[in-house]
Amino acid sequence: MHKKIIGSVIVAILLILVAAYFYLGPKLQTTENPSNNQAQTNSSLPSTTTGIIKSASSSLGNYLTDSHSRTLYTSSADKPGVSNCIDQCLVNWPPYPYDGKTDLSKMSGEIYKPLGKIQRNNGTWQYTYNNQPLYYYKGETKVGDTKGNGLNNGAWSIILLDQ
Repeated sequence: MHKKIIGSVIVAILLILVAAYFYLGPKLQTTENPSNNQAQTNSSLPSTTTGIIKSASSSLGNYLTDSHSRTLYTSSADKPGVSNCIDQCLVNWPPYPYDGKTDLSKMSGEIYKPLGKIQRNNGTWQYTYNNQPLYYYKGETKVGDTKGNGLNNGAWSIILLDQ
């Protein structure tokens, strides 16, 4: 009799645990695994506010940044309107993501005229400037850094606005 009660209690506890897992399991998941073609963000940099660009100035000249003054780059490996940065490239050079909400046709100012967007192979959207995809460089840790300029034998460059 005693063994029957213990067995019933164990079965009841297991049923409660299984039910709790199926009920709470999806709610407890906080992150998804990124796909192979998506970059993870660098947590040392501020999060982006998409849709806004501006210029910054340094000894290199006036160059393009996002709204948080994070430097934006283009790659000579890209073709106009096409990003060729995938896999490991995306880990080091995350795209400047288009938010899907900003109406580019309504943005005023000379700096916004060349601003556009493309759809990446994974379905996400990315900003372009003069039809060249825009990226961040993961190796930068503070506002105003231009450490990515000239990397990979000059393949990566800031967007100079003085020219």
